[in-house]
This record gives sequence, structure tokens and C-alpha cells, in this order.
Amino acid sequence: MPENEKLIHRRAIFLRVYELEGFCHGLSQALAVGQSPGPMTQQYFRTLVKGASDVLVGPGKDEIPDIEPNPSPTDMLVVASILRSLLTAFLTPDEREEQQSAQPFGFAAGTRASKDR
Repeated sequence: MPENEKLIHRRAIFLRVYELEGFCHGLSQALAVGQSPGPMTQQYFRTLVKGASDVLVGPGKDEIPDIEPNPSPTDMLVVASILRSLLTAFLTPDEREEQQSAQPFGFAAGTRASKDR
């Protein structure tokens, strides 16, 4: 590896939160223009649910529903959003701050804007 390359290490849960955010955002955009999720989206959804299940423990993990062979777009979006929220609760304060700083909209963006003034 070249000397000027810097390795960045992330916890799996931190990365999973970003994956779930991206999935929710992408699926929301597709649904907004009338596009149904295809087989790859459903497959990735299953991968995300399994990945979240591998990280969670206790009641949160026990309450993840079994995924049907052809989940509805609404079910995929709602389950992915819930999993994102659950995993976000397990982020360290530093990870949570970094995650919020990457969001261009919402409360975190408003907080950053007010600090810049």
C-alpha cells in the first residue's frame, strides 16, 4: 500500500447504518416515480436484514419479522427504516455525530448551520 494511503476502520454496525440509509433513500426515490423494486433490491434487502440481525441482540433481534418470498415495497421500506433506527441506537457518540454530519437535511443539518453562524 502506498505511504500516502490512509486506512479508515469502521465498526460493522456503523457501516450497516449507512447501508440501511442508502437502501431506504434509494427505495423511496424509486417508489416515488412508480418503480417497483426488482429481484436484486429484494435480495439486497434480505442481506441487510440478515446483517442487522447478526449485529442486534435481545428483543430488537427477536422481533425482526420473517421475510416473505416477495415482500411488498412498503414492508421493505418500513422494516429497513426500523432496522436503521435500531442500529443507530447502538452507535457510539462519535459515530452518531459523524453520521448526523453526513446528512444534508433535517435537524442535524440545521444544528450545523446554526453553529456556523
